[in-house]
Amino acid sequence: MILSILFAVLGYRKAKKTGRNKILWALILGLLFIAVQLGVFAIGVIGALSWGWDPALFDTYYWPINLSGWLLGIAICSLALYLLGRGGNPQIEVPEAEKESDLVSDSHAAG
Repeated sequence: MILSILFAVLGYRKAKKTGRNKILWALILGLLFIAVQLGVFAIGVIGALSWGWDPALFDTYYWPINLSGWLLGIAICSLALYLLGRGGNPQIEVPEAEKESDLVSDSHAAG
């Protein structure tokens, strides 16, 4: 839960820096970490119910499973922060001559 809150705060700060919706990105990153944890849990439950995994394995491998879930959550949230920090769509500069010729060709095509 602490890591979820940490990623929400980091998402808020990064969104503020890049001029995006701060609350939305804080929620996305906080819930993304929780979703990864629930996904790891769901794989375990599905494995035990459908694929016949021994439920005692989860007691034996409790820490490795938890650690892998945390690391996967950190990696995915870090990727989301990286993509958030890359900024918006870069504006491609089009020379004025091309802009005018596109307008003229569009008006001829429409008429």
